[in-house]
Amino acid sequence: MTTPPIARGYLDDLRSVAAERLGPRRADELVADIGEHLEAAVADGRSVEDVIQRLGSPADIVAAEQPAPPAPPATAPAARLRAQEVIALVLLLGGIIVFVIGWVVGVVLLWTSDRWSTRDKLIGTFLWPGGLGPLLVVGGLATSGSSEIQSCAGSTCTTVTETTGPPGWVGLVVVAVLVIVPILTTIHLARSARVPRAA
Repeated sequence: MTTPPIARGYLDDLRSVAAERLGPRRADELVADIGEHLEAAVADGRSVEDVIQRLGSPADIVAAEQPAPPAPPATAPAARLRAQEVIALVLLLGGIIVFVIGWVVGVVLLWTSDRWSTRDKLIGTFLWPGGLGPLLVVGGLATSGSSEIQSCAGSTCTTVTETTGPPGWVGLVVVAVLVIVPILTTIHLARSARVPRAA
């Protein structure tokens, strides 16, 4: 059977697209299959145009033959915090309760846990050493105080109030930093510990 020109053009386009996307061998097989389908349909009395319209464009046929893209990897659920991580976070932040000793124990638990990277462990160790403990020492030194000096000349006495230490706003900034940084560090470590890590 002689292939109509419109069918030849369609098959040539199909071969070109298939060879580019599927390779020459698969292109030859696909063109042969579609060509047989066209010949059989025409032999049954259907028009070439109608058959081609039902088949779709060469790009559609080739797309249907291409393998489906791999499914994205499933996201692992967040890991639950174990007792070691919970105790480490409490002691790192709450070194104020058992100052020095409690914080040191927290650091040991931090570095022996496999839930944190080296970067996380350095952050937990140095921001801040002692957790909220330094707030007791530095916070007291950063606040301003006042003293009264009384001087008398004869029956007249004068009282002068002198302010000691840094301005009040400096103390507030220092205290805020000493409180906020350990809290943010604890939040960061808690989130990092819940991220699944490759074995």
